[in-house]
Amino acid sequence: KADKNKLYNYHKAMSEYAIDDYKNISKIIDFTKFSTITDIGGGLGVLINYIQKDFPSRTFNLLELPEVIDLVEVEKNVNLIKADFFKPIPVQSDLIILSRVLHDWDNEKAKLILENCSQSITEKGKILVIEIMQDEINANLLSLNMMSICKSYERTYTQYKELFNSIGFKVSNKAKLNNLQTILTIERK
Repeated sequence: KADKNKLYNYHKAMSEYAIDDYKNISKIIDFTKFSTITDIGGGLGVLINYIQKDFPSRTFNLLELPEVIDLVEVEKNVNLIKADFFKPIPVQSDLIILSRVLHDWDNEKAKLILENCSQSITEKGKILVIEIMQDEINANLLSLNMMSICKSYERTYTQYKELFNSIGFKVSNKAKLNNLQTILTIERK
């Protein structure tokens, strides 16, 4: 029970932080192009809830670890999938969203996550990566925090492009989500 409360409190804090960040995403990205949208590692579902409210006719999935999914209260139009992004993704999607996921992992693990996502998108599917670009925002202290906690760091735009290139993907669109975060749309070369 204590561990479940700690887990809930952590994800609730992340959700509160995300509420303002994601509220305008549907004005920045055209989600009408995608019939199935999956948020991978999406915590309690703040991002996917915003999108599904603006595009209710689409199919939405939230993929998270089983212990996190057990805490989720999302709209009825969102399928909850208990899975681990380090293993094959059990659903096919036109669009996968990885928001604030890759910066938690070193290049080897980030590449594995991206490879699993690439196997789970349709032929013309895309992946949205939402992260801070270290070369565009001075995030040295955030990067130091990521190194000490996760053994990872805030990457530069070039470092992300190299990571995507290593799995046969390229950046097809780049847009600012807010003053800190950038949305990179990636697709197969």
